[in-house]
Amino acid sequence: MSTILYPFTILNKNKESYINTIEFAKEIGAKVVCFTAVIDEEKLDDAYLHLLDLQGYYQTNFNNWKSTEMKVLSELKIGILVNQLSEFIKTEQVDFIIADANSMVLNESFIYQLVKESDNQPTILNL
Repeated sequence: MSTILYPFTILNKNKESYINTIEFAKEIGAKVVCFTAVIDEEKLDDAYLHLLDLQGYYQTNFNNWKSTEMKVLSELKIGILVNQLSEFIKTEQVDFIIADANSMVLNESFIYQLVKESDNQPTILNL
């Protein structure tokens, strides 16, 4: 089963890219790992709420609250997003990484810089 890494920040409006990622995952039969890092433990709740909002939006507007067999996992870390994401890419098998063209941090060129020296060379997609 392929793995799609969906890095996100809780500050960006990313419902469209989340929907596109979930639909792509359903299409190819992949699991999705939603990944972010927050500065401290107090912000973890914000990250969970952000993911809950994304999933609720998807279920309400696109899936009609039907269950799916697709796995959507979350990896929420404490620390600096760049460092945590870099470490995750180095240690976990990832087939695709979703870039966010609207983000200064998670755009395609930034993601490329993170993966270019990694043994793992996932495909970077703008969805």
